[in-house]
Amino acid sequence: MEKESCLFLGTLQKPHGVAGGMVLRSPNVLPENLDETDHVFLNIDEILVPFFVGGFTYRDDKTGIIFLDDVDDKAKTTEFIHREVYLPDAKPQPGEKDHQLDYLVGYHLLDITSGFSGIISAVDDIPGNPVMHVKTNDEEVLIPFQQDLIKRVNKKKKTMEMNLPDGLLDLYGV
Repeated sequence: MEKESCLFLGTLQKPHGVAGGMVLRSPNVLPENLDETDHVFLNIDEILVPFFVGGFTYRDDKTGIIFLDDVDDKAKTTEFIHREVYLPDAKPQPGEKDHQLDYLVGYHLLDITSGFSGIISAVDDIPGNPVMHVKTNDEEVLIPFQQDLIKRVNKKKKTMEMNLPDGLLDLYGV
């Protein structure tokens, strides 16, 4: 598995408790379905190694507690601390349809006109009218995914600059 075909989730920061849990901290908002994930990849010596997930609990939108199968005590967690964690198959593969937009989750969105910014937390892939859920502070704003509104996307930095239509953000009081 290559990093380019995965979504970077974050880094394992420290052990949590004595049952093998580890704190996963992300620079971005964590995807909403991690508690349903079967497996993740850990970067060990620049090789992505798969591990089955025994459980996941959210602490906040950027932090969670992850349990890996066969890592069942605090001593075993020490070899995994400070490792990068990746979610498999989170980005579209070559040849897949362009309307699959889940890879945008975690991207930082910036409106170049108003200065509005937030993190894309989910994408509703509605045929003909996909919508991005953007979290900023305590608000969630729905932004239409329209190619003509997008000015720049930086996949390395996970940023998207847009020119949102006048009045859209006024609907949310932002």
